[in-house]
Amino acid sequence: MPIAWKGTLAQYAGRLHRLNDAKREVIIYDYADMKVPVLARMAAKRRVGYQAIGYKVLGARDLFSGQVVTSNALATR
Repeated sequence: MPIAWKGTLAQYAGRLHRLNDAKREVIIYDYADMKVPVLARMAAKRRVGYQAIGYKVLGARDLFSGQVVTSNALATR
């Protein structure tokens, strides 16, 4: 996502939470190329933004550590 502003992030995440009978949980996977400085800075701002709107942010090590991740993947609320 080429965004960093918390308001836009909250709007996009909110769209994912719209009610639907088939939806059980919302998991956001946020990919960033950390070798490109501007993209790494934007990803860092998004990480703070996710936490500010109530998501638990996990890293790749958390996802692939052999533990079962139920409703707490990269960014869930």
